[in-house]
Amino acid sequence: LEAAYQIRPEADLVKTALERKIRRSGLPKNRDEMKKIFDYLARLGFDYELIRASLREIDSPASDFPED
Repeated sequence: LEAAYQIRPEADLVKTALERKIRRSGLPKNRDEMKKIFDYLARLGFDYELIRASLREIDSPASDFPED
Protein backbone atom coordinates (compact mmCIF):
# COMPACT_ATOMS: atom_id res chain seq x y z
CA LEU A 1 0.00 0.00 0.00
CA GLU A 2 2.81 2.40 0.85
CA ALA A 3 4.38 1.67 -2.54
CA ALA A 4 1.13 2.66 -4.26
CA TYR A 5 1.07 5.96 -2.35
CA GLN A 6 4.65 6.67 -3.39
CA ILE A 7 3.76 6.21 -7.03
CA ARG A 8 0.49 8.13 -6.78
CA PRO A 9 -0.61 10.23 -3.77
CA GLU A 10 -3.64 9.06 -1.79
CA ALA A 11 -5.52 12.27 -2.65
CA ASP A 12 -5.27 11.40 -6.35
CA LEU A 13 -6.42 7.85 -5.69
CA VAL A 14 -9.49 8.96 -3.74
CA LYS A 15 -10.41 11.43 -6.50
CA THR A 16 -10.08 8.68 -9.11
CA ALA A 17 -12.28 6.34 -7.08
CA LEU A 18 -14.82 9.14 -6.57
CA GLU A 19 -14.90 9.94 -10.29
CA ARG A 20 -15.45 6.26 -11.09
CA LYS A 21 -18.31 6.04 -8.59
CA ILE A 22 -19.95 9.19 -9.96
CA ARG A 23 -19.65 7.93 -13.54
CA ARG A 24 -21.54 4.78 -12.54
CA SER A 25 -24.09 6.29 -10.13
CA GLY A 26 -24.27 9.93 -11.13
CA LEU A 27 -23.88 12.95 -8.87
CA PRO A 28 -25.47 12.61 -5.44
CA LYS A 29 -28.87 14.25 -5.31
CA ASN A 30 -29.34 14.23 -1.57
CA ARG A 31 -27.61 13.62 1.72
CA ASP A 32 -28.29 9.86 1.69
CA GLU A 33 -26.58 9.43 -1.67
CA MET A 34 -23.63 11.52 -0.45
CA LYS A 35 -23.33 9.25 2.60
CA LYS A 36 -23.37 6.16 0.39
CA ILE A 37 -20.45 7.55 -1.61
CA PHE A 38 -18.61 8.49 1.60
CA ASP A 39 -19.14 4.97 2.97
CA TYR A 40 -17.98 3.41 -0.30
CA LEU A 41 -14.72 5.38 -0.22
CA ALA A 42 -14.24 4.63 3.49
CA ARG A 43 -14.64 0.89 2.78
CA LEU A 44 -11.87 1.23 0.21
CA GLY A 45 -9.66 2.39 3.07
CA PHE A 46 -9.25 6.08 2.32
CA ASP A 47 -8.67 8.65 5.05
CA TYR A 48 -11.88 10.33 6.22
CA GLU A 49 -10.49 13.85 5.82
CA LEU A 50 -9.42 13.15 2.24
CA ILE A 51 -12.87 11.76 1.49
CA ARG A 52 -14.55 14.86 2.93
CA ALA A 53 -12.26 17.18 0.97
CA SER A 54 -12.97 15.31 -2.26
CA LEU A 55 -16.72 15.30 -1.66
CA ARG A 56 -16.69 19.05 -1.01
CA GLU A 57 -15.14 19.58 -4.43
CA ILE A 58 -18.00 18.04 -6.37
CA ASP A 59 -20.64 20.50 -7.43
CA SER A 60 -23.88 19.17 -6.03
CA PRO A 61 -26.79 20.35 -3.86
CA ALA A 62 -25.77 17.69 -1.33
CA SER A 63 -22.18 18.96 -1.18
CA ASP A 64 -22.72 20.58 2.21
CA PHE A 65 -21.69 17.33 3.90
CA PRO A 66 -21.44 18.07 7.62
CA GLU A 67 -18.26 17.99 9.65
CA ASP A 68 -18.37 15.18 12.20
